[in-house]
Amino acid sequence: MTKIVNINPVDPISFEYQEYSSEDNNLIASTNIDVAFDPSTDYLEYFILDSNQNILSSNVFGYPNYKLIDNVVTIDPEEDLRSFGYDTGNYNTVYNFLRKRLSSSVTNKYYIDQISPDRTEIRLNTTSITNTEVVSSTNEFISYIQNDPRGYLDFY
Repeated sequence: MTKIVNINPVDPISFEYQEYSSEDNNLIASTNIDVAFDPSTDYLEYFILDSNQNILSSNVFGYPNYKLIDNVVTIDPEEDLRSFGYDTGNYNTVYNFLRKRLSSSVTNKYYIDQISPDRTEIRLNTTSITNTEVVSSTNEFISYIQNDPRGYLDFY
């Protein structure tokens, strides 16, 4: 019996698949951002979800099954599903490409200490990162935002 595998890109929030015509694609603005993946500061989170968006498996500590060749990250969703024992059915896989900022990590976190009344500012705090490291990494991040020619990128 022949096994059929379909891998389709979907919206990572709604998990809806939508095809666009060439006319639609011409209306969508696009920008290429050249971001180099550095395994010493960057990492991937990996999630397997069922068709009802329930998380079946996750790896937020650093998904190890990617390949980095000539600064191109390669992933294999089919092999990843199979390695976790999911070889029949419909599943969604989510890969989050992340870069550590402000000396944070999965184990060294910040938390929201205060939110301004107009909800445009937050004050973060931490119990696991030293004050010296908070100040130096914050100054480094501010400098990065102000001086990066590609413009400001969202962060998580």
